[in-house]
Amino acid sequence: MELVKNYAYEGKVVKLSKKDLEQWRKTFKNIPNLEAVLMARDTWLTQEADDKARSKWFISTVHYLVKVDAKFAEENKKDESGRKVDSVGNPIFKRMP
Repeated sequence: MELVKNYAYEGKVVKLSKKDLEQWRKTFKNIPNLEAVLMARDTWLTQEADDKARSKWFISTVHYLVKVDAKFAEENKKDESGRKVDSVGNPIFKRMP
């Protein structure tokens, strides 16, 4: 008898339970579309990664998401007023055309 698992996210390599997916959403809160990033990661793991990387997909994907989350956090920094700021904390204002 085959055991059927229900995954909250199921790619070809990346398969996450509801608990893991929710934990990743909380942990990587700066990534606006986690499922899209997971799909891209799953595609890379499926098509380009070697067998060793594929077998350790969970931990390598966590490390990858840490970097992606940090990038989004840096790109979307805001001050206490909610204004976007640059890397040194100066507000970024859009210029009118």
